[in-house]
Amino acid sequence: MSGGGSIKLETVARNGKEYRYYCARFYDETHVQRKRRFPGTKDGEREAKAFLDEVNQKKKAGVMTASAPALSSWVESFLATYKANNVRASSFERLIESYKKILLADFAALPLDKVTGVQIQAFYNKLATDWTDSSGTEHKALSSSSIKKVDNVLRAAYKMAMRQRMLSYNIMDAVEPVRLRTKGMSTFSRREIGAVFLALRKIKANKHNSKQRHNYHLLFRMLLETGCRVGEVLALQWSDIDFKLREIHVHASVGKTGQINAPKTKSGERKIPMLFSGLVSELKEHRDKGNVIQLHGYIFANRNGKPISYRRVLDCWQRVQQLTGIEKNIHTFRHTAATFLLSQGEPVQEVARIMGHSDASITYKVYCHSIAGYNQQMIKRFQERAKRANKSKNKSKKAAK
Repeated sequence: MSGGGSIKLETVARNGKEYRYYCARFYDETHVQRKRRFPGTKDGEREAKAFLDEVNQKKKAGVMTASAPALSSWVESFLATYKANNVRASSFERLIESYKKILLADFAALPLDKVTGVQIQAFYNKLATDWTDSSGTEHKALSSSSIKKVDNVLRAAYKMAMRQRMLSYNIMDAVEPVRLRTKGMSTFSRREIGAVFLALRKIKANKHNSKQRHNYHLLFRMLLETGCRVGEVLALQWSDIDFKLREIHVHASVGKTGQINAPKTKSGERKIPMLFSGLVSELKEHRDKGNVIQLHGYIFANRNGKPISYRRVLDCWQRVQQLTGIEKNIHTFRHTAATFLLSQGEPVQEVARIMGHSDASITYKVYCHSIAGYNQQMIKRFQERAKRANKSKNKSKKAAK
C-alpha cells in the first residue's frame, strides 16, 4: 500500500511461462479507478511506489492526474492481453524480445501520451549503432529487421491504445517507418566447405572433446546437403528418415528457446531427397552407433532424450568460425544448398519445394541472382535445346525424302 493507491505483485501464465509485474491501482480526480503496470523487479516495485506518491501529490495540489499508463506497462499489458494466446509460442517469444529492447529506452517509464515521435526516432537511431546504456551495459548494433520488429510492437500497442480511447493522438504517425536494409546473400566456396568440415574433425579430435556426445559433423552435413533450417534438423526423429526411398520428412522445428513448433505454412512440411550417398551412409552409421540400431527418438538428442538446444549448435559454429576465420552466419549452409541445386539446372519450383518456400518467386528472387554465370548457363542450355531440335528436324526431313 502506498498513500491513496495499492501495489500488488501479479503473475500471468502465458504459453507455459509465467510473467510477473507490479500493478499500481489508484483513483484519478474523477474517481475512476486506473492502473499502471511496472516490471516485476525490485526496480519496478520502486517505480510503482514513486508513481503512486507522485499521483497523490498531484491530487492534493489539484493538478490533473495523467490517466495514460506508462509506455512499458501498456506494451506489456498489450502483449499479454492481445497477443499471448493469438500467436504461435515462438512468435510471442520474439515479441517479448522486442519488448525487452523497448525497456532500454529512456522514455519507457513515461506515460503513453508524453512520449514524442522524436524520442522514438532517436531511439531507433541509437539501436542501429553500438551504444552503452545508463547502467554501463554495452549493446551491439541491431539489424534493421530487429529494429523493424520493435517498431511493429510499438505501432500495434499505440494503435490499440487509440482504439481503447486512451489517447487523442497516435504519436507513431510522427515516426518514420523502419526501412529494411537487405544484406547480400552469402554462400560457401569449395575451399570454405573443406575448411569447415576439417575444423569439425579437429574439434572432435581435441582431447578436451573426446567425450563429445553430439555428432556435429553429421548435423552440419545435413544442413549443407538438404537445405534444412537448423531448427528443422534438430526436430528430426529417426522415424522421419526413410532409408529405402532416401527421403527426410520435415514437419517440425525447434525454436531458439527450445519449444517445438509445427511449420508456419503448409509448404513447410515436406519430404526432402537425400541426394548424396555419403549422407545416407553417415546417417546409418550414426543410427547404428554402439551396435544398437536406433529406431525412435531424436537424431540429435541430449541426455534427457530431447533435441539438443539451438544454442549448442550456434556455439559449435562460433568455434568453427574461430578456427577457420570464416565470417558467415549459420544460414549460409541453407543458402549454399539452394544455390547449388539451381546451378545444377534443377527447376526453381522443385528447389522451392525442397526449401519449404510457399512461393517459387521467393526462391527465384533470393537465390537465382547469386549464381555465378547463371546467364551463361541459361544460354548454354538454350543452345543445347536448339541443337537437339535442329537434329530432330533434319532427321524428319531425311525420312520424308
